[in-house]
Parts: sequence; C-alpha cells; structure tokens
Amino acid sequence: MASSHQKTKRARTAPRKRRSEGQPTSVRSVATQHRVARAMTEMRKGRSLTEAATQAGTTVRTVRKYAGHALRRRARIYEALPKDEVRRRMRVPTNQGVAVEDIHSSRTASRLSKYWGAVDHYLRTGDQRRLRPFVGKRIRAGGHLFLFVTDPELLSRLAEVGEVRFEDLYSATI
Repeated sequence: MASSHQKTKRARTAPRKRRSEGQPTSVRSVATQHRVARAMTEMRKGRSLTEAATQAGTTVRTVRKYAGHALRRRARIYEALPKDEVRRRMRVPTNQGVAVEDIHSSRTASRLSKYWGAVDHYLRTGDQRRLRPFVGKRIRAGGHLFLFVTDPELLSRLAEVGEVRFEDLYSATI
C-alpha cells in the first residue's frame, strides 16, 4: 500500500534563461533605468538617496535594485560612486542623423551630454568654439564606436531636417 506522503516526480524542464541583472527588456523598464540614472546624477550633486529618488520620480528601493552596485553605504548614508555602469539609452550622433544606443558608463553619458550642449550652442549662436574639443573624438555606444559630428554644415543640415532635438537626450524607445 502506498503512503499518502510519497513524493510525486515532476517532469524535468529546461532551466529558465535569466536576463542579466539591470538589463531592462521593456519600454517601462528603460524609463525606470532613465529615472535611476537621473537619481544617481542628483546624488553626485550632493542630494541624499531619498531626495534624489524623489526628484527623479522613483523610489529608494528601485534605485538600489538597478544601481546598488554604484552606491556605497557609510554610517547608514548612501553615497553615489564617482562613476557607474547603469545602462542608459541615449541619442548618439551619426552622419546620417541620430541613432538611439545603449550607453553603459556615466562618464560616457556625461561626455555625450557635453557634446549635445556644444551642438545646441553652435546651432543657437553659430559659435563653433565649443565643438572643437570633440573634433576627431569618438565614443563607444551599443558596442560600436561613433565619431562625434562636428562639421558645421552637416550639423546645420541635420537640424534643418529635424534630426537634432534637445527636448531630452535620453530615449525610452527600444
């Protein structure tokens, strides 16, 4: 007679493939990482984790989930490390227009932001001096190298056809 406590054998299934930590798969997750990146920026400006999360429109728990590796805790206070590897989808310049690519470094994101500031300054004033530091320079984004577009005529053409916009450097598209 069989015992009522016998274990039943389960069919063996293939292990589930896990996505790597911090890699969003949906538009919602990309937007979340965008908010987390903004919170990290606010923390580097001296805000507390709670203040930075609130300012960025997210929660402390979410910041710790996506960027915990970029935080240091000292005496119950969280500090942002000088750089992080939080993924950001940002607009990257190309000769054909603007591409949306993954940026995996806060330093690369900051450099790209300074570039876009220089482009905006040039398009508003015609002054090319702020573009000079980017001549011949490249950035790595999405596993590819991109040369900064610094040719004034090309930048003007791209702006005329609407390829250069400054509402937001980040993109929530996949």
